Amino acid sequence: MAAARKKTIAVKAVPSAVEAPAPSASAPVSEAAKAFAAPAASLTELQSNLRSVVDRSLADSGEAYARAIAAADEAAGVVESSLAAAKAGVVAINAKTLEAYAPMSRPTSTSPNRRSPSRASPIT
Repeated sequence: MAAARKKTIAVKAVPSAVEAPAPSASAPVSEAAKAFAAPAASLTELQSNLRSVVDRSLADSGEAYARAIAAADEAAGVVESSLAAAKAGVVAINAKTLEAYAPMSRPTSTSPNRRSPSRASPIT
């Protein structure tokens, strides 16, 4: 058998980590400070906006509560006056009814349709 020739591969050099430029020590700190400073600023702005919304909401609900109390008092007054008017009407109707039936409840001796108890017919 014939001897086979071995193939050779050329290897290229890869740059090592030592050859890469090293970042400065202050660069990561300043980048981190910038990364955390932006949300902190927006967080304080968010807190102030939220506080103002809550303050307005409390003021609006206080005004709405005052309006609801005033409306409830007015409605209670209307109901009370309606009930008082209904009571006065019932009293007036009852008085007229009693006046209309009062002559019928008193026996009169001159009434031809009424019999005295002594002249009542016996039940057979």
